[in-house]
Amino acid sequence: MTGTGTGTGTGTGTGTTGAGATGMGTAGAEGGPEAAELLDRFDRLSAASPDGRRVELLEGRILVTTVGTAGHAKGVMELAEALWDESRVRRGHTGIGLRLPDPVAEARVLPDLVVAPRGSFRDEDVRQAPDPVLLVAEVVAPATRVA
Repeated sequence: MTGTGTGTGTGTGTGTTGAGATGMGTAGAEGGPEAAELLDRFDRLSAASPDGRRVELLEGRILVTTVGTAGHAKGVMELAEALWDESRVRRGHTGIGLRLPDPVAEARVLPDLVVAPRGSFRDEDVRQAPDPVLLVAEVVAPATRVA
């Protein structure tokens, strides 16, 4: 990837990541039994998650957050418009999940905005490989905090 946006990050211990976030579970060494169990738990939680919740796996922790407010959505759209490419060579995507390398278990994130060349993502993949990504952006509000 050639760039990243400001994100909410994660910490250790108990706390929140962003407004309405909860962290659940940790895993051991990459690819080990704990990582496989964590990925299985993540998949089950993602499938059962009600509308209005985002489920992500980052740094060995499952994070469940609420979907952003109307102000958040406006910020994402304003950023997407600012990055709009009139030549249509690259495209801003919302709702694109990414699989990222992680020392604990493969990270599975859902950034607010992903910019990549047109045609980079296959529709049938729920989470995409990050190879073609040019920029990832996460819109945060002043009230967002990391404990």
